[in-house]
Amino acid sequence: MIVDKGSAPNLDGYSAFEATALERLLHERGVLRVHVAGLALDYCVKHTALDARALGFIVILHRNATRAVNLRPGDGEHALQELTAAGVELAE
Repeated sequence: MIVDKGSAPNLDGYSAFEATALERLLHERGVLRVHVAGLALDYCVKHTALDARALGFIVILHRNATRAVNLRPGDGEHALQELTAAGVELAE
């Protein structure tokens, strides 16, 4: 299964759930837990994980498999704080 994100010209496309069929596909398959990794922690990874939580999924973020862009120093750490406050579990 391939989910293409970021193709809607009027949307940022940071989240893998934004304007995609991902939520429907996961629910159809009975998925309850989502593992998240990739680039960039403070943008796409963060938005995908937060959207997954808002949709009721258990979310595990793999810290060793993601990196922040850090346009401003500390963006990555702020993203981690926001994610844990939303109930995202951190794994190494």
